[in-house]
Amino acid sequence: MSNSTSNVDQGESGRLQQMPMWIAIIAPTPFDRQGAAAILRPHFETADIVEIDPSQSLQSNHPPAIRIAFWNSADTQLLDRFQLHSGNGASTPLLIVVERASQALAPLRNVSLMGVYAKTDGIAKFVEAVRSVLSGGTYFSDGVQLDANEDSVCAALSALSRRERELLPLLAEGLPLREAASRLGIGYKTADAHRTALFRKLGVHDRVELVRLAIRKGFARA
Repeated sequence: MSNSTSNVDQGESGRLQQMPMWIAIIAPTPFDRQGAAAILRPHFETADIVEIDPSQSLQSNHPPAIRIAFWNSADTQLLDRFQLHSGNGASTPLLIVVERASQALAPLRNVSLMGVYAKTDGIAKFVEAVRSVLSGGTYFSDGVQLDANEDSVCAALSALSRRERELLPLLAEGLPLREAASRLGIGYKTADAHRTALFRKLGVHDRVELVRLAIRKGFARA
């Protein structure tokens, strides 16, 4: 799929192979774990790529640079086990791998993740997704919908005030709140109030979710 959305700092991607790191691949089947590792090793030669069975516990004082977790809608327990594989770094970026973008993904809506890659995107896009997330960006395969009810999202967007609609793309493109306030010609406290209202109306919990929604709805570029 050529329309997959990724948001990556190109300046960062060139030095990924020089970064001391390890990558956690979490998948129930050896086929998925070994296949993902085989794809990534030539592209991240200095990284230690560790294959993890979700049923195993992991003890590590050094969290992985990224967790790549294979998920299917039938495995509800896997979501609860993701934190077992973050070491001491609960904020370790998480990339979810699914069979196809049309898969029912509503259970992932409240998971703190940086991307969803569908296998139908192909191998090259898998590498792109990993690079994007490692660089602090995001990756979402075209057609991925994490919201249980898209109609409710459209209704929420239509209910935004003019200032909230102006603030949304600025925040989604990574501007600090103070700079966004300056661009809009409003005070920081006023901008903070608009941001709070944005999060509440759109049902998002952090900027990652806001970026994901903004890209999908055309308020920001991938």
